[in-house]
Amino acid sequence: MKTLAAALLLSCGLLSAGHAQQGSAIDTMPSAQIVEQAGSLHPSALYVLASRLLAEGKGPEAANWMYAGQLRYRFLLAVPKAQADDRILFAALTEQVGRPVNEYIAGDPDEWIAGRWTGTRRTKTTSPPRPGMRPNWPRCGAGWTG
Repeated sequence: MKTLAAALLLSCGLLSAGHAQQGSAIDTMPSAQIVEQAGSLHPSALYVLASRLLAEGKGPEAANWMYAGQLRYRFLLAVPKAQADDRILFAALTEQVGRPVNEYIAGDPDEWIAGRWTGTRRTKTTSPPRPGMRPNWPRCGAGWTG
């Protein structure tokens, strides 16, 4: 529990300057508001939400949001001009939030697979699979191949 709290504080402290200028204080924002604004918030906000949900005992929902945040972060970091702070924050969040969520959800592989797909659909960052497509998780962490 202390690790989750530390990750939450770390993620709030390392949020990019653009979010600080917008006045979005993720650490004081209610979880329901993060859910409502998920499409416009920095991917780290989804990790904060996942951390809160896991602490509340809502593991499957935490996995959904953590995987959605992870996918959005991977897109963000794929840009050649990605900021070093974002890379550092992603690494810290992956270790401090991602590890406990993965440990929880990996206890039931069927639930894990369902959580990964639900998380990607929830933020509409990818298109739904077309007939004949198969999951491509082992190679790139998320997505579909056809």
